[in-house]
Amino acid sequence: MAQAVHAQSPTSCWEAWRRTWLSTQSKVDSRLRHPGGYLGLALQRFGVWNGMTTSGVEQSFSKQCMIFRPERKHMGVTVEHDETVLTLDKSKDPKMRSTLLKGAQKVWLKCKYGMPRKWTQPRLDKGARRMQVPKRDTEKKWLHLARSKLSEALGKRKMHSADQLLRNGRVRVPEANWSCDHEKESLVQEAKRMKRKCEVGMSGGLLEDEGRGVHLHHFARQKDATRRTQVLNDARRDSVDVRLPHRICPRLKLKASLMGAVAAVEGNLVDVPAVTACAAQEYGMTVEQVCLRATVCIVGDPARLPMRMQWVLALRGGVAVQPRFLETKGRRGAAVAYRPAIATPRQLWLSPRFMEKFPKIAVIIQSAAVEETSKWQLLVSHPVYKAARAKSSGTKKLLAVMLRDERTSGCPFELTGNQFLTWCQKVDASRSTLD
Repeated sequence: MAQAVHAQSPTSCWEAWRRTWLSTQSKVDSRLRHPGGYLGLALQRFGVWNGMTTSGVEQSFSKQCMIFRPERKHMGVTVEHDETVLTLDKSKDPKMRSTLLKGAQKVWLKCKYGMPRKWTQPRLDKGARRMQVPKRDTEKKWLHLARSKLSEALGKRKMHSADQLLRNGRVRVPEANWSCDHEKESLVQEAKRMKRKCEVGMSGGLLEDEGRGVHLHHFARQKDATRRTQVLNDARRDSVDVRLPHRICPRLKLKASLMGAVAAVEGNLVDVPAVTACAAQEYGMTVEQVCLRATVCIVGDPARLPMRMQWVLALRGGVAVQPRFLETKGRRGAAVAYRPAIATPRQLWLSPRFMEKFPKIAVIIQSAAVEETSKWQLLVSHPVYKAARAKSSGTKKLLAVMLRDERTSGCPFELTGNQFLTWCQKVDASRSTLD
């Protein structure tokens, strides 16, 4: 598998192994067929060993910062290079150090910088007693005394928060030339200050009067929600399709929705026994003859569904899959997922003329509306619909399905059958995949 990935795309050896390992460890049955625990540890060590470090450059840079002080920044590039080489090549071996120093002395003499100091001769003032000069007040002593006085003053005074100082009037904010931009910036800074205060409060570092008005439980709940969202995004980012590395693989969610579902088969595929057998044996589906309660529709082309399947998937939600998708267990083939329209609260009224002209579609709508998971409310008569319309505020929480000649001009919630179907069809792109 790693050789196939390396041959299909211009990737390195380690990248091919990484993609292969991720694809085989994303599913439980795949992990059972291809155990990769020790392989993952080996790949980690191989990736680190493969030059993925900058420690040598960082150590060299830190040594340069030690020897090149700010007052030496004007030196030439050649001098800087020579000193860097001498510093990095410095050895702790005494013999090597002695050889290096002798070589430096020879270079000094050749450059005619003057004779070196004869450090072997004894100093003339060696052993002489120096005259002791009385020390005056130094800057260091003055700074130490100032800090001690400040610490003593702060210890005698009780600490106050910024809010308390503003309430007491000890700190005044000038209101002259205060514009909208200042107000916006003040709100931004207040939000940052509150966030920082909550972070400190979570660790128990607030004063007694600073903890008032700080809702730590709301902050903790929001932080947990952000962490959960980040974990989900990381999990989605890690499940990468080997064939298309730039695309997130949605097949894990699709497989979970196919197991044990009620399925319907397109007319030209009913006579193919392999399709029905695969759906029943591999996925435990219940295949029904009439598409009324199905959440999985097995079709030849998911982009061209039969009208009955369009209505069922749009109302109840589900997946339109190709037989190839089922036979290859999601590795090939297309699958299009739909969000259930009955999950959104609505009030719905079907006109008698619409039900008389399209009885089969009316049965599909009514059966979906009375499901346990449905949040729709069917209005039984026209007077009930008129009363609900009088209370409606013009939003699409109230919908009426009728014929074209029954519609009132300018009424946004009176729809024809095709308009209602278009409104109900919502494709879930995060759970859909194309071949």
